[in-house]
Amino acid sequence: ELVFMNQMDSHDGYYGAVGGKEFVFMHELPVEERERLIDEIYALECASFPADEAASRANLALRIRVAPELFLCAIRGGRVYG
Repeated sequence: ELVFMNQMDSHDGYYGAVGGKEFVFMHELPVEERERLIDEIYALECASFPADEAASRANLALRIRVAPELFLCAIRGGRVYG
C-alpha cells in the first residue's frame, strides 16, 4: 500500500505517522544515517521502476546530499520501506 503525503505543515522538518506509517525528511537524520540508508533506498528504487527509469545509486546519493530537506522516506525500525 502506497501512502502519498502532499500537504505538510512546514518544510522545517516533519516526523509523524500517517496510516500507521512513519515518515522522515532526510535532513532530520545524521549524515552517517543518510549514507547508511542509500543502499536500501536504491534497492527500493530499482524494485519500483523499470531499469531505464530508475535513478542511479549515485544520483540518489547526490539528491540526498544536496537537498535532503526535499527527500522524504518511510522508515520503520531503522529500515526504509517507502
